[in-house]
Amino acid sequence: MLASSGITVSQALNIETLKNAKVIAGINGLENIITGVNIMEVPDIANWVKSGELLLTTAYSLKDNKKALISLISDLHKKGLACIAIKTKRYIESIPQEVIDTGNKLGFPIIELPFDIAFSDITSAILREVFDKQTGILLKLEEIHNKLMGVVLSGGGLKDICDALFGIIDNPLIVKDYVFGRNMKITSANLDNKVRTVINSIISAKNTFEETAFKCDEQYMHINERMHPLSETGGWDRYIFPIAAGQRTYGEIQVLCVKRKMTPVDIRSVQYSCAIIALEIMKQMTIFEVESRHKNEFMEELLSIDPSIRTGAVQRVGIFGLEENLKYIAVVMFVENIKNWYNNMADNKELWYANKIIQAIEGELKTARHKALISSKGDNITLLIGFSSTDEEQELKKKSIEMAERVFNIVERSSNGASCFMGISRCTKNISELYKSNEEAKKALSFSKIFQNNRVIHYDDLGIFRLLCMEHQENEIKKFCHETVMPLLEYDKNKDGELVKTLRTYFECGGNLKQVCKKMYIHYNTILYRIQKIQQITNMDLSDSNSRLNLEISLKIMSMIGNVVDN
Repeated sequence: MLASSGITVSQALNIETLKNAKVIAGINGLENIITGVNIMEVPDIANWVKSGELLLTTAYSLKDNKKALISLISDLHKKGLACIAIKTKRYIESIPQEVIDTGNKLGFPIIELPFDIAFSDITSAILREVFDKQTGILLKLEEIHNKLMGVVLSGGGLKDICDALFGIIDNPLIVKDYVFGRNMKITSANLDNKVRTVINSIISAKNTFEETAFKCDEQYMHINERMHPLSETGGWDRYIFPIAAGQRTYGEIQVLCVKRKMTPVDIRSVQYSCAIIALEIMKQMTIFEVESRHKNEFMEELLSIDPSIRTGAVQRVGIFGLEENLKYIAVVMFVENIKNWYNNMADNKELWYANKIIQAIEGELKTARHKALISSKGDNITLLIGFSSTDEEQELKKKSIEMAERVFNIVERSSNGASCFMGISRCTKNISELYKSNEEAKKALSFSKIFQNNRVIHYDDLGIFRLLCMEHQENEIKKFCHETVMPLLEYDKNKDGELVKTLRTYFECGGNLKQVCKKMYIHYNTILYRIQKIQQITNMDLSDSNSRLNLEISLKIMSMIGNVVDN
């Protein structure tokens, strides 16, 4: 940054040593920054100069070559020099008009120096001013760094850091936290409504650095929005800085320059803040991970079917925010194929995903003023949600389903397109019996995976299938399936048939064989043959209601207990 910091050409002309110098061309470039001084000794000086320099010359090597002098002005401009200062009355009487015209056309300042001024005096005077300017910048940066670090050391959080930064750069800030999904805007109270609209559009836009690795030598993006449709006063510049540490990007800071231009000090201040905010987010991630581990362990104990384990957890419910005067439901959610999604994500982002999901759920529950406890393990997310104990059972069921569906929608929006399934328990007044609610929710979840057209299922709505969830009946249920559907599975395996698939489609179509043909793209006679074969193998008559019920329930159970047949 110091390499690009210096004084403007107009500021240099105010130095006592240059008081008699005259600007004879390129007045539009007087705000060019001088960062160094060079002296021309050879005709090909353009090969030896650097951007930001002031070039001093007597034009001796070009005194008889006007075209070369014109070409030099163009080359110096392309190189990014601040200006050229030519001493006249020694080797050249005056600067040719064609050279002046070139300077004016390019906006490149040409300064005429008096004969009696020494180059060494100019060099020392300008470098002294540049050095003083850079020293002032260093002192200012140290002050800013100390101010920002003081906020952190005094216990300030993300909002306090952003407020301190806003006080430094005096322009609206938009901060996006990719990890916890927080968006923050820091603006002045009297900001124009049109600018507020732009800020809100930035907040709702896709995160800049989340999906792709950010590689930029300057470590920020500069966007010129002078053609913005809401701009009426020349537009704004927008700067986007990544909040990063190591190989990870944790968020971004955007600055909208509606009050003043960004200075090099402002840019460095934002970069300081990005580093500090990255550390703050990493600290919060560590805290979140520890808290999550404790919550997960507590939830496992509270929902354990072992009373000796459960009793100790019940005595600690107050520590985790659960109140005994509320009625609670358990919600268990499964996010399908999320492990595969994790494996395709670089940089171990699964923790970030879990953070976002849980933060989003907690935000929704907090808005609805519900006491809740959330834990996650593998593909499952478990919630315990409290409701008022004065509500009637049916009203509680309605409220619990509505709340669960809002949570379901939040997770689906945040899960990168993965399918979700949810089971909801009945309410319980007794915290010590929440383990029963958890079992109900898990059973409802297992059926929501089977009935994929209804991915949010309340335990009460399982109907007859609640009977299939009775404890200690697993062996009997498996035996029932083996007596009904298993012969069809064996036939399909040995004969490469599709009897199970045909039977499922038969039930889905309500026994309408024409609909079965249409859905399976198979001739009617083939379907008729398969139905007869099914009845022959199972020794069941599909015209009998009891037989149909047994076969349909058996198919559902086979899916539930793991013998899944592809549709």
